[in-house]
Parts: sequence; C-alpha cells; structure tokens
Amino acid sequence: MNVLHGKDAFASANEPVSPSEPKGGKADQPTPRKGRFWLWILVLAVIGAGAYVWFSQSQTQSSDAPAPVAMDEAPSDPVIMRLDPVEIFEVAASTQLETVNITGTLRPARQASVSTRSAGMIETVNVRPGDRVEQGDVIAEIDTAELLLQRQQQEAAIAATRAQLTLAQSQLDTARALAERGTSSRSALEAAQSGVDSLEGNLSAQEAQLATLDLTLSNATIRAPFAGIIAERMVDSGQSVNPGTPVVVVVDTAQMEVVGNASLSDALDIEAGQDVVITVESLRNRTFAGAVGRISPVAAQGTRSLSVFLTLDNPGGMLRGGMFVTGQIVISQAEDVIAVPRQAVLEDDDGSYVLGIKDDQLVRRAVGIVREWTDSRMTEVTGLDVGDVLVGQHLSGLAAGMPVTIEGR
Repeated sequence: MNVLHGKDAFASANEPVSPSEPKGGKADQPTPRKGRFWLWILVLAVIGAGAYVWFSQSQTQSSDAPAPVAMDEAPSDPVIMRLDPVEIFEVAASTQLETVNITGTLRPARQASVSTRSAGMIETVNVRPGDRVEQGDVIAEIDTAELLLQRQQQEAAIAATRAQLTLAQSQLDTARALAERGTSSRSALEAAQSGVDSLEGNLSAQEAQLATLDLTLSNATIRAPFAGIIAERMVDSGQSVNPGTPVVVVVDTAQMEVVGNASLSDALDIEAGQDVVITVESLRNRTFAGAVGRISPVAAQGTRSLSVFLTLDNPGGMLRGGMFVTGQIVISQAEDVIAVPRQAVLEDDDGSYVLGIKDDQLVRRAVGIVREWTDSRMTEVTGLDVGDVLVGQHLSGLAAGMPVTIEGR
C-alpha cells in the first residue's frame, strides 16, 4: 500500500478517475480519438442550422419588399431611312432608242477582179498589193509586138483593097456610060458593078479586122477601173495569159460594207435607210455611224435569217476588210422622253407609282406607263416632271410617309 503525503496526497484525492480507466492504471493515459470525431459533427450541424435560418429570413424580407416603380420612358424618335446616292434617280428628258443587234464582217463596198481581155505575154506589172491607184492608171501591159505587126499587115491589105476599089469604080463608071450609049452590053455593066460591090465588102471586112486589132492593142494595156487600193496581184512579168486571166484585185475602201444576218422576226422591223451604230472590236470598240443599205428578200439556205447589208464611211482609211463588227440598227427613236428605271416603278391596288422624295420624306407619285424601252431598261411614264427626285431602285421596307436622308447631302 502506498501512502501519499502532502501535495501529492491532495492532488490524488481531487483528480477525477476516468470511467474507462481500469483500476490500478496509469494516471497520464490520453483521451481516445472517437470523442473528437463526434465533436466535429456537432460543430458542423450547428453551422448548417444557422445558415438555413439566415437564408429563410432573407427570402422572407425579399418577398415582402415593395416592387420597384417603373419610370415612364420618353417616346422614341422616328426611324430615318438612309439612302445611298446611287439609289436615287433625278428625272430628266432623254432620248430613247430601240435597236436590233447584228454581227458581221467588214468588206469594201466596191471591189473588182481585173482580168486580161487579150492573149499574150505579160510584159510589165506596175503595181503591188497595197499600192493606191487612180481610175485609168496602167496596172500591167501585155507584149504587143506581134499585134503591131498584124496591124501593119492589115493596114497594107486595106490600102490595096482601096486601090482596087478605085479602079473598079472607074471601070463601072465607064461601063455605065457605054451602056447608056448602047455600045456596051448590060452584062458588062453588071460585072463591073459586081466587082465594085465585092471590093467594098472586102474593104469593110478588112477595116473591121483593123478595128479588132486596135481594140486588142488597147486591151493589152490593163488599167484601173476605179480609184482604190491593190488588194491582190496574181501575175508577174513574163507570164503568158489568155483572155479572162485575173491580174489584180482592186478595192475601194472609201466606203465599207457589213454583211450580217438578222432573224426573221427582227428583219420585219428593219428598213433601208435606218441609222446604224457600228462597233469595231479590233479598234478598241470604236464606234462608226452607218445606215442600212439593203436587205435580202430571201432567207439564207438552211437558216432562219436574212442577209442585211450595212454601209458606212471609212474616214482616214482605218477600217479594213475582214474586221469583225457588231451593229445596232435603230428601229425606233423618241426625243425628250420622261423615262425612269424599270425597278423604280411599283404596283399596288391603286395602280403604278414611284416613291418620290420631297422635304426628306417619301411620297407616293402615281404614274402612267407609256412603253418599255428594252435597250436602256427604262420605262417611259407620265405624271412626273423634269427635276423630280425619286427612289430609282426597288428597295424593300420603304413606304410613303417615311422620313429619309441621302448620304453625303
């Protein structure tokens, strides 16, 4: 048995004894961990309950608070439509055209293939392709030495025949005088008359042959039939030719011609003399004024088109044969027309109208349709004046009464 004294005895008497501690155990043994776990569970439960109470009170206060009073909003400004200047059209008097398109190639309005009219050998050729000639200029010559010899012989034969005819005429006069006196028979007079007639016939034939030789000599010199340009040369010096052999091709480029085709439906509106605007692609789309020269009365075989011939002047000679061109034949024309873009004309139950612009507001302007000009895509109308401003395109969302403003103005 151990006896505690003094201080130790007092501490021992007042220190609680752990229930779980076995009798006779040590006094400084630590508290088990299971007690700490339950302590933390209790703390978390208290915190959760406090949070729930706070949230419930805040929700109650929010539901009981009066709703905020909405303030009166100021009236909004009207929407102003903004238009681009390209969407605006100002009415002006214009010239409207209705045309028929035609394509074709250029060729000289006048050209000729110059051929020989007599046989022989080409002695000289005085021109080359591209040379300009005037009417009557010598192009080529055929050797005429043989022809000249034949002419001399023919002249000699004519001279001999004329001498014989003179003698025969004298004999006829003598025979006639004798016959009148009765000293010569009538048969002698008739024989003398026959001799004269025969010689006169021979002389006429010989003179005709001489004229033929002169014509042949003249044809041996080949001349330009009109002023123009040598387009082609087919013979050279020393070449033998027969009548009809082509020598050169001469073209007159002062006036050109376009050979094109038009459909049968379009050809009904085409007439000789109508104006034509011709565009030449190879000359950077330069345009020339022309006219309808003539129209073929028969459709081209195998096609449903008619040949149309257009004529135009060739200033400066810049146009060349074979150039591809397009032409616009003016079949209808009107001056000082009030026309608006086709997209500007609208329709409603009251009829056709446009949206005009006046005092920065759209206004409905009723119009009457006169005709459609397909070339310019314009509609000729009534009810508008020169200077009126309107919406030139069909824009959705626009209506009469709307305020508008034009950008840049």
